[in-house]
Amino acid sequence: MPASLTFNSPESQQAALFRVVTRIRQSQDLHRIFKTTTSEIRQLLEADRVAIFYFYPHQDWEGEFVAESVGASWKSALASPVYDHCFSDDFAPLYVQGKTHAIADIYDHGLQDCHIQILSQFQVRANMVVPIVKGKTLWGLLCVHQCEGPRDWKADEIDFVSSIGEQLGIAIQQAEYLQAVKARSDRQKVLVRVLGQIRKSQDLFRTFKTTAQEVRHLLDADRVGIFKFAPEQDWEGEFIAESVGAPWKSALANPVHDHCFGEKFAALYPQRRYCSIPDIYNHDLQDCHIQILEKFEVRANLVVPILTSQTELWGLLCVHQCENPRYWQEDEVEFVNCIAEQLGVAIQQAKYLQVVKERSDRQKILVQAISRIRQSQDIHRIFKTTAQEVRHLLDSDRVGIFKFDPTQDWEGSFIAESVGARWQSTLDKHVHDHCFSDRFAPLYVQGRYHAISDITKSDLQDCHRQILEQFEIRANLVVPINIENKLWGLFCIHQCEGPRHWAQEDIEFVQLLVEHLGVAIQQADYLKKMQQQSARAAAAKTREQLLERQNLIARTVNKIRQSLDIETIFQTTTREVRHLLELDRVAIYQFAPDWSGQFVAESVGQEWDALVGTLTAIKDTFLEDTLGGRYRHQETFTVDDIYTAGYTECHIQLLEQFQAKAYAIAPIFQGENLWGLLTGYQNDGPRRWQSGDVDLMAQIAAQMGLAIQQATLLKATRQQADELMTTLDTLRTTQLQLVQGEKMSSLGQLVAGLAHEINNPVTFIHGNIAHLEEYVGDLLRLLDAYQQHPDLPDSLVSLTKDSDLEFVIQDLPKIFYSLSNGSTRILELVSSLKNFARLDEAEVKAVDLAAGIDSTLLILQHRLKADGDVPAVEIIKRYNDIPTVECYPAQLNQVFMNIISNAIDALHEHQVEAPTVEITLQTNSSNVDVSIANNGPTVPESVIKRMFDPFFTTKPPGKGTGLGLSISYQIVVEHHQGCLTCESSNNKTMFRIQIPTQLSHAD
Repeated sequence: MPASLTFNSPESQQAALFRVVTRIRQSQDLHRIFKTTTSEIRQLLEADRVAIFYFYPHQDWEGEFVAESVGASWKSALASPVYDHCFSDDFAPLYVQGKTHAIADIYDHGLQDCHIQILSQFQVRANMVVPIVKGKTLWGLLCVHQCEGPRDWKADEIDFVSSIGEQLGIAIQQAEYLQAVKARSDRQKVLVRVLGQIRKSQDLFRTFKTTAQEVRHLLDADRVGIFKFAPEQDWEGEFIAESVGAPWKSALANPVHDHCFGEKFAALYPQRRYCSIPDIYNHDLQDCHIQILEKFEVRANLVVPILTSQTELWGLLCVHQCENPRYWQEDEVEFVNCIAEQLGVAIQQAKYLQVVKERSDRQKILVQAISRIRQSQDIHRIFKTTAQEVRHLLDSDRVGIFKFDPTQDWEGSFIAESVGARWQSTLDKHVHDHCFSDRFAPLYVQGRYHAISDITKSDLQDCHRQILEQFEIRANLVVPINIENKLWGLFCIHQCEGPRHWAQEDIEFVQLLVEHLGVAIQQADYLKKMQQQSARAAAAKTREQLLERQNLIARTVNKIRQSLDIETIFQTTTREVRHLLELDRVAIYQFAPDWSGQFVAESVGQEWDALVGTLTAIKDTFLEDTLGGRYRHQETFTVDDIYTAGYTECHIQLLEQFQAKAYAIAPIFQGENLWGLLTGYQNDGPRRWQSGDVDLMAQIAAQMGLAIQQATLLKATRQQADELMTTLDTLRTTQLQLVQGEKMSSLGQLVAGLAHEINNPVTFIHGNIAHLEEYVGDLLRLLDAYQQHPDLPDSLVSLTKDSDLEFVIQDLPKIFYSLSNGSTRILELVSSLKNFARLDEAEVKAVDLAAGIDSTLLILQHRLKADGDVPAVEIIKRYNDIPTVECYPAQLNQVFMNIISNAIDALHEHQVEAPTVEITLQTNSSNVDVSIANNGPTVPESVIKRMFDPFFTTKPPGKGTGLGLSISYQIVVEHHQGCLTCESSNNKTMFRIQIPTQLSHAD
């Protein structure tokens, strides 16, 4: 089973998380984010598969894996639809709450059979699942699979993957938001184009065809068709225009009669209701309707009515998805509704134009007026022009356009007019008719007009007559301007000089004109909204670009502060500049002392050749002659097209080597010296460089110059510091080693002298014990003979009783035995001390290593014994037959002493219940192996790597110098041409000493 991810510290976990999150945030391409993230996680966790699962919308938790990183031994899970019947009950509520699910073994977790079958399908044995939540919606799952065998998931692994899942949810939400913004912007552009087409073209069929093409490409649909009902044919009709994809057949010239239409849809469509069907087989449609849709290979359907008036159903705008089901989004429906409304306007306008063409010269003038309305997007100009045309056409004294203030009670003012020279202007004069809401408002909302031939003879109320007299009006024709069933304003024609009878054709003419004026107002309002939205989107994009550029500069400065690894700064900065400015290559060019140079770093698209490491030194005679040219003066330089810049053939050939068509250059200064150039290349064609692009490159180049200067200074400073620290460490090590050696030498002299002083008296005592025992034996035998004499004096008998002679006779042999053993023990100890010190063996000698080890153990005997709660340390000796070894005996004894003492310290410190030290001696070819192992706790790998370094110690301050093992390593490796290693695992630590039986005479 692979090793689990173990972070040495929270910082290392944060570093790994930061690296993955950074890669997620650096891209807006979801597929690339998924691919990079799964690969990173699989490498970090050493898993067999890391995959991203996506739930189909509205499919009851059905979905598929959309991205994965999988080991070579395991099959891919991509493009395999999955539906777990148990998911909604067992897992969905937990995942929606952000809960994770980790399974060490799918066969030992109580899973239902349906779930186990799905996991087995993908060879999964252990499983960790983290929800990917987009906003408050469960978008999908981040799955980590162990296929080879069970795996216990660690808490830090789960936390790490959970954090990545949260970041993926944010990335998906941002990407979908950007996609929605782009789609909305694209739809607005299409809508503006359709409006322009409707305004500019009077060819209705061409408008239909263009609109169908635009809508189909924007919505990525299989067919968009415009269906027209045949008048008085009981809802029969046909498609008169369409845009259809290549695999699907045309729907044109196929009469359609849906017998179910009149019952189910005819009443809804005039109410501006639409029909959205994601799947015709799952929408409770009648068979007659399904058969018609199948005739045109339709699987999903969006139908919006085309109304030529408020309720007159002219036809249908149909969007078909033929290949598979499709869920229509609200913004898509809204967009199609807007298109249908504009098509209704276009059809209505076409109808009106047709009527206009059939009328008299008066109607031709109307056509000209309408044409002006359609050709201008300036609504105030339209108002003014229309008022002028109508006044001159009808020979009236004043034509004005009155607009109601929607925040007031039918109060308003004239916003445009055309008035004769004799009459006063009505502009900017507020009017409030208290009688208006009762008498006129309801009629005007219904589209009714009001014509007065003579105000002096009409039954007007006094309040109304006073208002008309205020503007010198004698006769009045008022036609309401309604926008979406709301009274927007009034189109007023005034005759001031005298009464006037308004002809019916005049009234119809004005009504027709006002309807178009209402359309113009509606289109102008809509266009204004579109322009405002486009302006806001453009401003937001500009702010986003500016913010991104500022962030890039801030990130560059931050990287310089955080890391002075110049190579890393070069690679990161060129990559970010290339992506931000959408360039094909961004490179860093460094000058040599002779003003030749080469590319030292670059970020380049996959389709272009690399320059770093492939080109030799580049010589530019102009730069050599001018010592850097314009770049010496910190000037930037741009070329939009190398073929129109007037370059010589050799210069163009050099640029063609770089595959460049356009480029921009900013100088990089190290202090006051020109160090190199930051270059940006456009390879796929010419490019017009914006000032913001060049300013960004100049700022980045300035920061990179600062980074180069700081890195150079830091490199020199670090080099000096390293040299000083190396010298200082060498001096300290040498000094302490000398002190340690001197201490050991002094200790050896002390031990040897002490052993010599003890040896003489003890030898004397031990040698005379046998004689003393013999003499005392003779005395005891003599005393026994006296006791056998029958006539012993009473005083002697009494003295015998008082001295307890019998006990003395029994105890004396025991005393002599104890004296003999004690003196023998002292002699052995003295011999061991002399053997450990070996002052007489300072040169290389052939010795028995076992004797040296035994001497060391004898000296450490007091530390091996039990002491209160501390148990005795058991010594296990495995001495095989080994030859004598040429060595420095005292030095090797010091090594044995250091290693065994450290082992005893570790056993006591960690309170091992049955402490054991095992010593093994064996031969290995021409070497002797000495292994000293203890059953103390496992030593971390990080400690093993440093334990032979000078001054490194894990003991508390005051209990160790950190030189014992360092000196031991030096003695074994340098003095004896051997090897000293340490291995630790499963609560067993072993030091292995390997030295040759014969030392090289060269040393």
